[in-house]
Amino acid sequence: MAHTLGEKVFKPKVTALKKAVKEAEKLASNYTWNPNIQIKDVPIINSKELNESDPMYSNNDLFKQPVNMSLSSVHIPVEIYQGHTNILNSLSWSGMLDKVWTENRQNDPDILWQYFGSQDGFIRTSPASKWRRQGVDLFDVRRRPWYTAGSSSPKDMIILMDTSGSTYGQALQLMKFAVKFLLDTIGENDFVSIIKFSNEPSFVMDCLNEKRFLQANYWNKQDLYNAVVNNVKAEKMANYAKAFEFSFKQFKEFSRNATDGAGANCNRVIMLLSDGTTEKPESVFDTHNRDKMVRVFTFAIGRTASDVAALKWMACRNKGYFSVIYAVGAIMSKVQEYIPSLARGPYSAYGVKDMYMSPAYNDIWGLGMMTTITLPVYNRSSDSIQSNQTILGVMGIDVTVGHLISHTPYSELGPAGYAFALDSNGYIVFHPNLRATDLAKNGWLQDPPNVDMFHVEINDPTKYQVRRKMIDQKSATEEFESYVLYPGEHYVAKNNRTYSYIPIPGTNFSLCVVSPSQRKKHVSAKGFDLMQAAEELERILTSQEDFAVLLAPWLVSSMLK
Repeated sequence: MAHTLGEKVFKPKVTALKKAVKEAEKLASNYTWNPNIQIKDVPIINSKELNESDPMYSNNDLFKQPVNMSLSSVHIPVEIYQGHTNILNSLSWSGMLDKVWTENRQNDPDILWQYFGSQDGFIRTSPASKWRRQGVDLFDVRRRPWYTAGSSSPKDMIILMDTSGSTYGQALQLMKFAVKFLLDTIGENDFVSIIKFSNEPSFVMDCLNEKRFLQANYWNKQDLYNAVVNNVKAEKMANYAKAFEFSFKQFKEFSRNATDGAGANCNRVIMLLSDGTTEKPESVFDTHNRDKMVRVFTFAIGRTASDVAALKWMACRNKGYFSVIYAVGAIMSKVQEYIPSLARGPYSAYGVKDMYMSPAYNDIWGLGMMTTITLPVYNRSSDSIQSNQTILGVMGIDVTVGHLISHTPYSELGPAGYAFALDSNGYIVFHPNLRATDLAKNGWLQDPPNVDMFHVEINDPTKYQVRRKMIDQKSATEEFESYVLYPGEHYVAKNNRTYSYIPIPGTNFSLCVVSPSQRKKHVSAKGFDLMQAAEELERILTSQEDFAVLLAPWLVSSMLK
């Protein structure tokens, strides 16, 4: 099964993705920048204004909605002006991606959504389809987990909040909103901590006193933000020297004591949110960050009454950037400005380490649970106007969870057997007990819910070791006694199970097939046509009226009407 998923499902998608990335970089490199470009010069299909009743769109069984297979549509965030020169030029060259996307679909008819998320904020999607997200449109592709993970290197981040008395009121509220948007820019490959300070620094959550950093998964980010909203209050005077010294020590302690794969082991950043100061903690930087291995990004929040020159100095002194956030409407765009500076560097060849494959999430276009495969798109142009931009965006291709599950050999495993897959962080890619309907009830649909293996499997020490080995991309077969929650979650049994796990080739996923240990053989029908057998079984069943039959979800039963 792992070989089938790697060779027949993921490999064609990865090949198509690499082809699209190569074409995008070529198009961008050959494109002539037009400083005088106008909106009328760049015709696009705006997905929010798309009319599905137009004859150019037709219902498609694969996409379950009206689409145009030869064209792409564009979504532009509400806070971005479509007529900006950067946006129009990016829309112009990216419009030529329709050809390579069409070729990809001809080579692999199973390909679903293909899209390019631009560093400028828009997303171009093939095939062209209507935007289906309801409510206020706050969607920005740069905040999507697959985009942030695909465009930036892993990082350990400290969000440092100045909660001195001068921040009371609007400035503190803006800070809390800024924390929310900063958390949206990081994902499960990152680690984060939040420190508040006035005269003394402290963590916003008690558990950080021991752990110092938390993995930036869905649940931890929710807990951190709730702690900021409920526990952070403005009081006393700010001491920046103590705050930065405390922050630098957390990085050192975290590196010294990190276990079980904790820590990004890549970038280290401090995000300072302040209403302004005149203090320059130069001696602290000289002592703890002389080599500038920790980058400091500073944000002046609100209509600052204090001087911001010191905030600019802190950022420049530590290889960071300075930004000003005057109002709520500016938060989203301003907090994202640090991302290009931490972008993945361009590689000459695309390998697994450049590729990101997301845990399962629910498709906003209505195709159910899926995973996204991404690669960054780099600016390889020598054009001086664009030479300061290292990354153009992220290219993605989707694979539905249903398509992955369909390759499970149920006819061999029987009704008590199943398969599941984990990503490199131990989160579920697919599992029979992970269902989109359950996630919808809990409001987990906007982002990958980061469901751990033990949210759907009954925990025990042996299974924990299986999980650890799967994360480490190891292969083995183990037999042990364990409580088993049967698919459907109506029955629990304790018996011996065989767990056979192996990496899925060409991915960062690991597959595990689970079966009862006593099941050594399976029935395999030979010598007759399978469809004829299904029709005969259907005839026998429908001729009986005095009893009911429960069919296991094996391959033959799927052919019954």
